[in-house]
Amino acid sequence: PTFDPSGADVIIYTSDNVRLGVSKDILKFSSPVLSKELAKGGHVPHQTLLPVPESGKVMLALLRICYPIPSPSYTTLDEIVNILVAAEKYQMSKATWYLRGALSKLASSSSVDPLMLYLAACRFGMQELAGVAARLTLREDLVKTAQNIIDIDKFGVSAGCFWRLMEYHRQCKAAVRGVVDSGDTAWISNDWQNKLKASCTRSSALATTCWLSRYLQE
Repeated sequence: PTFDPSGADVIIYTSDNVRLGVSKDILKFSSPVLSKELAKGGHVPHQTLLPVPESGKVMLALLRICYPIPSPSYTTLDEIVNILVAAEKYQMSKATWYLRGALSKLASSSSVDPLMLYLAACRFGMQELAGVAARLTLREDLVKTAQNIIDIDKFGVSAGCFWRLMEYHRQCKAAVRGVVDSGDTAWISNDWQNKLKASCTRSSALATTCWLSRYLQE
């Protein structure tokens, strides 16, 4: 649908002055919150005006998911987060379910920032996704990555969420160090042991083998 306001029984008026014409019945079915707000909205002949603080882009995205049409695809983290915040605010169950699925799919994207994905997962209480994203952050220097983020607070997560991630990194590093320092190579396949033995020898000055980073990258 085009959401043309002419002829619609409800007009959603967004913060950036976009007017979206919608069906009152679909709106009531999609959002109990907006359904209650309809009684407070202003009126013109045969129409109800419903002002909202969200942008036209966000509201249009929500409506496209809620209407009985093929749902659009969303592939960027910021876009999904902004729309999902509004979906939860208005208790739009279909949109919330759909956008949580889109957020989970980002875990397989090479372009997504794993730290940002972790924070988003914490923001929406998605524990399984938070665990996956936390493992992905092991490829990054967490401190340097965090220092480059200006608007890290935009996700509204607690400092404890970030602290737990840092503690997870510390424990993982300690576990790897323990295995390497023990000299036990049983956890490495025979094929890789042969490759690594041929690549270099153990350095007495560094307390780790020079092939460790190469193996972990694989």
